[in-house]
Amino acid sequence: MFAITCCGASMSPDQSLIAVGDFSGFVRIFDVASKKMAGEYFVGSATRYLQFDKLEKRLLIAGYDGNLQALMLD
Repeated sequence: MFAITCCGASMSPDQSLIAVGDFSGFVRIFDVASKKMAGEYFVGSATRYLQFDKLEKRLLIAGYDGNLQALMLD
């Protein structure tokens, strides 16, 4: 048995990546084609909203604590 803790998700503009945030403060990015995790980041608070920029260089993260973060992607 497992618990689903997802509280925010975003698909990249070219639909190659999906970012998922959870209530424990982690954001995970998955490669859609390979179905593997491409990155994992601790942002410190539960994720309310995620959005990739148009060039897929940054991921905007809004937390339930009211903070906004811009995560620079490789």
